[in-house]
Amino acid sequence: MRLITNICADPSSREQFENTETLFSILKLPWLFLNIDSQSDIIRKTKCKVISMLSKIGIKAMSENILEVLDLALQDQSADVRAEAVASMPILAFNPSYDIITAMCKRLE
Repeated sequence: MRLITNICADPSSREQFENTETLFSILKLPWLFLNIDSQSDIIRKTKCKVISMLSKIGIKAMSENILEVLDLALQDQSADVRAEAVASMPILAFNPSYDIITAMCKRLE
């Protein structure tokens, strides 16, 4: 909780940048455990919570990190995780605190 509070406190600081990187590293963890059964109910629910949380963090995060996590979710084996990712896309795309549209266009080029 302290990490998220520090990220939201001062969006211009260097510490905020480092904390954001740490936060997104933590958010990617459910996809890094490939040796665990990916269809496991706990892993699936955790991935869905990460995607849900991603659209609700409310920080001016780096859009590349958001897209990385979203990309992992869209390529997941679980249909529930993919559905959660698709459902969160409009929220992420039209939220003014994220610059997702620009980052998506850069990726498409």
